[in-house]
Amino acid sequence: MKKNILQLFFVLLTVACTPKKQAVWITGPNGSAVNSWFCFRKTFSITDSTVTAIAEIAVDSKYWLWLNDSLIVFEGQLKRGPTPNDTYCDKINLTGRLRKGKNTLAILVWYFGKHGFSHNSSGLAGLYFNCPALGVVSDKSWKVIRHPSFYHTRGIQPNYRLAESNVGFDARQNIEGWEKKEYNDESCECTQ
Repeated sequence: MKKNILQLFFVLLTVACTPKKQAVWITGPNGSAVNSWFCFRKTFSITDSTVTAIAEIAVDSKYWLWLNDSLIVFEGQLKRGPTPNDTYCDKINLTGRLRKGKNTLAILVWYFGKHGFSHNSSGLAGLYFNCPALGVVSDKSWKVIRHPSFYHTRGIQPNYRLAESNVGFDARQNIEGWEKKEYNDESCECTQ
């Protein structure tokens, strides 16, 4: 009996002392450039596709999220303004959208890179993602590449009250299928 209690104690101690993965703010190459777009990707595996999975996500400034090739969030965003303390994370329910085995998250992030009347820029494009149920957090294991199709246009910009800039898109530079599971992201690297 004492041996079983002692074994249980050591199991609980090991679980309690095992460091949990911590989500951190991650960015891509030249992450402070105004009006920049980044493609973030994470592939992970699970054994139970019925797990309840609520993810917290925040970006500076706006995002689109795909899970297993399906668009889940269209124009999500971090609110940081008009006062600096008005910040929140979106909570996204991924339950029922997961597959046993390999899963792929793809997140397109648009970084405004400037302040507006309803947005305070953090000064760095980035992503915060935390889903404890899946053990998936934003860290250096994510893949990221700056999207070459989007560019800053010349000429008159939107109203100075807005943090958004005009956006140009050159389809010849598009990264075809970057959000798809089969995309080869080996050349992409993440920065903390």
